[in-house]
Amino acid sequence: MILEEVDPIASIGGLPGKSTDIEILSVQPSTSHALVADHCNNGRVFMAGDAVYLFSPTGGFGMNTGVYDVIDLVWKLEVAICSWAGPRLLCSYEKERRPIGVRNTTEAADCFDRLFSQ
Repeated sequence: MILEEVDPIASIGGLPGKSTDIEILSVQPSTSHALVADHCNNGRVFMAGDAVYLFSPTGGFGMNTGVYDVIDLVWKLEVAICSWAGPRLLCSYEKERRPIGVRNTTEAADCFDRLFSQ
């Protein structure tokens, strides 16, 4: 599909199932990305979700990946702050979550490619 061939008013107007007044202010192409940061943390700074991964919304991996990153990170931070664990526990965050982020980024890119290769 070529962007110039898309009628944005027809595309959006058909969604509600009835006539809707629409004013298009701008039409811009979207680009798909498949990027993963080299690291999830640097010293005492930790990143999760969109700060680490950039991928297309196809497949619904974005929010799920970010939520599970935070779930994994917060319990480890709590345990570390309460001195119930040594520093190696925080090191496990990147070892556990980054491979999942790489897998999800790859899968989202594959979903995007299959969706738009037809």
